[in-house]
Amino acid sequence: MVFPAFQMGAAVGDGTTQTFTVIDSSQCLVNGLYRRVGVVDTGTGTAITSPDTGLAGEVIRVTGVTNATTITVQRNVGTESSPVTSVADNSLFVHIGNAFADASSRPNSFLTKEIRVINYTQTFRNAWAISGSVAAIQNVIGDTNISKSRVECAQYHAMDIENSAFWGRRSNTAGVAGTNYSSRTMAGVIAQISDSQSSALFLPASSGGSSNVSTANSGAAGSLSMADFEAWADHLFDMTYDPMMSNMRTMFVGKQARNVINALCRMNANYYIENGTTSWGLRFSRVEITRGTLVMIEHPLLNTNPFWQTLAIALDLSGISFAYLIGRKTKSEEYNQNGTAVDNAVDAVGGSLLTECTVLNKNPAGCGVLTNIKTAVANA
Repeated sequence: MVFPAFQMGAAVGDGTTQTFTVIDSSQCLVNGLYRRVGVVDTGTGTAITSPDTGLAGEVIRVTGVTNATTITVQRNVGTESSPVTSVADNSLFVHIGNAFADASSRPNSFLTKEIRVINYTQTFRNAWAISGSVAAIQNVIGDTNISKSRVECAQYHAMDIENSAFWGRRSNTAGVAGTNYSSRTMAGVIAQISDSQSSALFLPASSGGSSNVSTANSGAAGSLSMADFEAWADHLFDMTYDPMMSNMRTMFVGKQARNVINALCRMNANYYIENGTTSWGLRFSRVEITRGTLVMIEHPLLNTNPFWQTLAIALDLSGISFAYLIGRKTKSEEYNQNGTAVDNAVDAVGGSLLTECTVLNKNPAGCGVLTNIKTAVANA
């Protein structure tokens, strides 16, 4: 959702001038009520100086939008005493509702501006095959050799798709292997969080994308304190794709990251052992911070190498999905099955799986990556 606001582009020296110069009038809604909350710190772009601590900020009503930087307003709406006599440059006015006259005309619609984000579909293919002799062998225990080979193919196919959904980078290579055909790869969720293009589209300008992708460094490389962990996670809850969902992120972790985060939770908790207790230990799978919940899942793909074991990848799953090219959702093709020879002259049975899809991340600003988590340390 968009919460309309506008920033002054020039100061107003009195309480009667009804024409404002603003930096951008695109969120100035006619008959909309706006309240001054303070002055934007132009150094950071986000901090507020001279905040309205006395709750006496001026309320104005927009009466017209002249052009991209000029609006007309009604001043001091609802003020009975001590009206505001000036407005500082870079003052921030935030939308607090609207007020229409009796028998007014229907207002113009306010639509969220859509931004086109391009990602490519990627073609995944995996095959299974065994000789006719191996297919005929009867196993004493377990599935048939045909079933075993088919299941392994499906597992590798799923693993390839999931790995690319995490780690893929967008590309389009023409003329593959001397042909006129092209090969495309999709941008995975991590690329969509960290790439400068995605950052410019989705992440707050002040963060430049860097706030959501960070490295554990609480006094030393690889060290992580609870304060720094919370500071990183705090950014994940600035934007939510589905307002009907609770502030929850699914955090996929490697085994070392999981151990460190559990150690952090134990370091910042008190626990007691009572007489008669027959089990010992604490294992945490959810981390509740002030602004939301992180549900921790150890992902087997993140345990395949030492570096990935130190990662935490937090995702807003309500905004993530797969999009399949029409007719290219996972298809199974098999040959030489049920006595029907399809692959002529080959004494074997087998098949293949094909999927062409891409991953959609509609809220990369609500996702983040924390790397190199190796040691839990106390807050400084």
